[in-house]
Amino acid sequence: MGVFWVGFAVTFLDNAIGTKHVFAVLGGILMLFSFYLRYLKSKQN
Repeated sequence: MGVFWVGFAVTFLDNAIGTKHVFAVLGGILMLFSFYLRYLKSKQN
């Protein structure tokens, strides 16, 4: 769940800093990765 919030924060940093969607893409990848990790963890139980 922490990975999701880090990705979420990175997407909003993109708006605050004003970069050209670099952080938005990285944050989106981090959020998707966190959902994938949660899916794997639920599959193990």
